[in-house]
Amino acid sequence: MKKFFKLVLGFIIALVILIIAMVACTSFFASEVDKELKKSDSVSSVDSNGDSESADKEEAPKEFKLGETVKVGDVQLTVSQAQNQSPDQYSETKNNNVIVFDITAVNKGTDSAFIDSTEFNLYINNEKVESYYGSDEMAISDDLNKGKTLKGKIFFDAPKGQQLELIYEPSFSWNDTEVVFKGSN
Repeated sequence: MKKFFKLVLGFIIALVILIIAMVACTSFFASEVDKELKKSDSVSSVDSNGDSESADKEEAPKEFKLGETVKVGDVQLTVSQAQNQSPDQYSETKNNNVIVFDITAVNKGTDSAFIDSTEFNLYINNEKVESYYGSDEMAISDDLNKGKTLKGKIFFDAPKGQQLELIYEPSFSWNDTEVVFKGSN
């Protein structure tokens, strides 16, 4: 009986140690995941040297001028000034004008990122502007491996001479990060 009692007591002690170890590991893992989520939520401007002016989520400005470089998570994103162009010959437009933005994305992280034209929405006077799909050029859409650069364009059917608000919201994000670029065409 004494042997049985020692065996049960040893089993209980081992079980308690195992539970404590699992709780400690889970706590550590949760804090690491939290750090990654906060990192991917960061939005900061990038100076001309390519250095990010980091700020906490609450302090980071979410509005930028067209032409500025912004770091969203691990991706540096530059959206050019708006350019007006005539629509292609056989493509109809409502406004007889196409606004084109050149996009440059640089992946500064260790994982690949995805950049797509559907992550960008253009607004004029708080009204959403339709994308333009009649161009001979393809809109930006691709995976971006670590340390690589992706260049492309996005197109919208909109009139000339407007105040523009281009909103970028990454598709694969753990949060609701949203960056606003403002300018005019």
